[in-house]
Amino acid sequence: MHAFRTYFPKWAKKTNETRGFILTNVPYMFPVGWFGLKDDFKVIGDSVVLFRPNEWRYGSMQGSLSPQKMADKINDFDGGFISPVYMTKDGSLDVVNDSAAMVLMLNDNVEVVDIDTLLDLALQKHQGAKESPLSSPKVAKKVLIAQGGCDTDDSSCDLPPATSILSATLTDDTMTVTSSFDGIDEATWLAPYGDKGNFLATESGSNQVHSLTYNEDDDSFKHNFNLTVGDGPVFLAFANDDEFAISANYNSGSFSVMNLETKEVATYEHKGSGPNADRQASPHVHSVYTKEKDSSIFMIYALDLGVDKVVWYGRGAKRRLQHYTSFLHN
Repeated sequence: MHAFRTYFPKWAKKTNETRGFILTNVPYMFPVGWFGLKDDFKVIGDSVVLFRPNEWRYGSMQGSLSPQKMADKINDFDGGFISPVYMTKDGSLDVVNDSAAMVLMLNDNVEVVDIDTLLDLALQKHQGAKESPLSSPKVAKKVLIAQGGCDTDDSSCDLPPATSILSATLTDDTMTVTSSFDGIDEATWLAPYGDKGNFLATESGSNQVHSLTYNEDDDSFKHNFNLTVGDGPVFLAFANDDEFAISANYNSGSFSVMNLETKEVATYEHKGSGPNADRQASPHVHSVYTKEKDSSIFMIYALDLGVDKVVWYGRGAKRRLQHYTSFLHN
């Protein structure tokens, strides 16, 4: 509930183009209590949409659904229900083939749309507008994409390794790649910061976080600097008005605090294992979140899927990071 009261409202006040969030219960399968029984989404500040979790897992895991059962679930939604579907490969879900099979089983009154139309529909429903954005002309939008692919050492994956950040234009359900920045091994997370056009990119295939600038006028990328963090950075958060960036380093089970002004980096490693010996033999920090107290004090919450804990740290006025406590998932 704290995130809905304090974190998400910040995005409604920003001048960037963040329009919505697709929520999912990671790492723990707790229901999101902020949504009522009939709510499909919430809107913050009349501009930012928060979609209720609607996950699809398939296989032997608890709560898994076959394509037919997932289609039945969607078909049973009330008329006018607006929702994305978050697909995860935690089980044996074949994202391409199973999703295609599921779509063929949807009723005629179910419309499958792109994410921009989904956001438009949610805002229309929220504002009570009468004109459907489905019939409105779509405007070309520029997006930056962290290109997905396979790890270089994953012989079971039939996709090429991902080594690029792409610039693309979205128009009328068509994506056209217009430029790229090459040489980053598995850029899994892009996060804007500071001046317009600046962003950080995690290179999860190594131990680097890169700072780049994208210039929309000439569709070009500029590499500013890179910082060495723990192995396998997959997530980024910021603190103190973007003075600090914090990376979650999955492979090394650590997180790194980067001072983007001085370029200093401090990495903090977790120890231990989780209750499931097959997949929790060592720490794996999946994401990090921050809470600011004032201009010099902030908290870091590190979500570790390997040890099954949320670990809480605080950085005080003496500019030292202190471990406070851990929350165990039982």
